[in-house]
Amino acid sequence: MCHKSGEPIEIRFVLKNLTNESVSILNSFSIAVNRRGDGGNLVPLITTSDTLAVHTLADFQLVDIFSTPSNVYRQVPANQAIDFVAEFIFPDDLAQSMPNEIVKLVTPAPGQYFLRFVYISYEGNQDLWSGSIGSNRIEICILN
Repeated sequence: MCHKSGEPIEIRFVLKNLTNESVSILNSFSIAVNRRGDGGNLVPLITTSDTLAVHTLADFQLVDIFSTPSNVYRQVPANQAIDFVAEFIFPDDLAQSMPNEIVKLVTPAPGQYFLRFVYISYEGNQDLWSGSIGSNRIEICILN
């Protein structure tokens, strides 16, 4: 399916517990605004069909995002999966790095792009799962 930039795209995520014990993870899932993970625990990585990284202005500047840490958790039983849907908005303006570190904004060219997401949990609590998990590569089509 093709989508317009700036419009929400629903993406279904499945997390499977491959262990023989139940694990606790954070209950909330949100997509970050940049590759640093600001504003969410699902970090989006966009590439072109030539595997070149696609950046947004948020990747080059500090982003003020204030969020309340979640203390709500869910259990993923042993050898079972949970699934959820999150909305991703393909950015209207992409950033191109120019000489002398000037960033130029460009409209996304119509065509095929690839998305990967990395779920990151930094919790230091021994009772919670922590680490990062990469998704499979998702191909999307962007229109004018």
